Amino acid sequence: MHATPALEELLFALRRRMVKNAHQARLRDELTITEFNALWHIASAKRITMESLSDSLGIKPPSATVLVSALERKKLVSRTHDRRDRRVVTLLLTASAKRQLSSFKRKKQRAFNDLFGALSAADRQELARILTILVTN
Repeated sequence: MHATPALEELLFALRRRMVKNAHQARLRDELTITEFNALWHIASAKRITMESLSDSLGIKPPSATVLVSALERKKLVSRTHDRRDRRVVTLLLTASAKRQLSSFKRKKQRAFNDLFGALSAADRQELARILTILVTN
């Protein structure tokens, strides 16, 4: 079964709107999308090393080093060396980064409420059911 052109257009339009809302919520003037993604990965992990961050982002270690250096200059990340193996570098969010991510989460929630607020509770449940099918197949 093929998606109809109208369905494809609707899905692309929804994606564009969601991306626009996310960009508006993420403090676009202060962080690049790559920097934001790095912060998000660091916040999501209990402990993350430079190596695992580069793997998570799908970038090479030298690129991760440049990225983390930029985040350090913005006072959003700090690096600590492992006591047993100084080659292992663990990344930590600063209080400023935690505040920015918390602010983003609130803005993102408002944006999603604005987007999906037009749907009834039953419609949201049905949409969640359909999206679950699409994501798990």
